[in-house]
Amino acid sequence: MEVDANGKLYIVGLGKNVTLKGVETVAPNGYNKLETEVTLTPQVLETEVFKATETRYYDKDGNLVSTQASSTSSRSVEKNLDELDAAGVEVVNNAGTELPSTGGIGTTIFYVVGAMLVIGAGVVMVTRRRMSSN
Repeated sequence: MEVDANGKLYIVGLGKNVTLKGVETVAPNGYNKLETEVTLTPQVLETEVFKATETRYYDKDGNLVSTQASSTSSRSVEKNLDELDAAGVEVVNNAGTELPSTGGIGTTIFYVVGAMLVIGAGVVMVTRRRMSSN
């Protein structure tokens, strides 16, 4: 999943009592990837409220004789996203400390020329020793 342009992530349809672990797999350009996982607790966006009414019947001594449910109603209560944002988890990305790649073909040429000079010096030294020992 990816965050939106404001850096927020909304997941719809999770059940209650769910705990999620967030792991950053790719860091934004110029930032370090998070080393630890983040624990996320989903917030409830919509709650259903039930209201039941009943009638109770008592005898002359005040004892409950019977009850009768007369009606039940329900309605949904929805939070706005600003309320949910207040309970959100903020993940701070730190600017990267990774060093940029340096060098290139120019340094490779120096390595090759240097290696050839060392090998050439070794060959000259061996041939001079052979000539001087004869």
